[in-house]
Amino acid sequence: KKEKLFNNNADLVTTVSKGLKEYWMKTTDKPVKIIYNGFFEEDYIGFYNQDIKNNKIKIFYSGTLCKARYIEYFFEGLSEMNNYRIEFWLAGAYDIKEYLRKYKVNYFYLGFLKRQEIIKKLFEVDFLFFPLEKEKDLPNWKGILTGKIFEYLGLNLYVKKPIIVVGKSYDKEKIELLKKSGCCIFLENKDQVKKFFKDYLENRILEIEPDKEFIKFYSRKNQAELLLAEIKNLL
Repeated sequence: KKEKLFNNNADLVTTVSKGLKEYWMKTTDKPVKIIYNGFFEEDYIGFYNQDIKNNKIKIFYSGTLCKARYIEYFFEGLSEMNNYRIEFWLAGAYDIKEYLRKYKVNYFYLGFLKRQEIIKKLFEVDFLFFPLEKEKDLPNWKGILTGKIFEYLGLNLYVKKPIIVVGKSYDKEKIELLKKSGCCIFLENKDQVKKFFKDYLENRILEIEPDKEFIKFYSRKNQAELLLAEIKNLL
């Protein structure tokens, strides 16, 4: 009732994805526009000139990482490689100790970091980790394009930083965004995990090519300009 009350008294309703726009359009006859969560380009200033060379392969995730996500096969694949050179770095909240211990993952927990410390770490590691939701969670997650996606994409304006996408999603909008960015490596099962890292350890070649024009669209500045245009249309 409150949603309908607010939406029907608004001149403009904004939301962050096509999936959520479909939801909100059911609650109001007022215009609903998409203004995406994006990234602040200034967040990366002072870090992108770093020339980081790691002797070991570092994979990094910051945020909340829970075993409810479809990620166990990723750690199983790493364990079967039995390679001490692959490290998993984690910051934030997590409940996957069961997986980390079961598969004897070579991992490092950094606790809770400040934002600038996280940005710095994004530049320092070799890969970024992005888990997808399980199919059963789709009704609750459809249209949820987290800020982390755009934070990862923004980074690729300054340095090629592959995003390892683990799991499967039936949210077509999310998958389309990740694929169009040109930054992602999709590993959908244990065998793909093992093959990818085996190949990378042997030749250190990555077949990603970030689409910078596509990524720039999601800067906070561009999204703010879109919002301003919508407001001007109402005046």
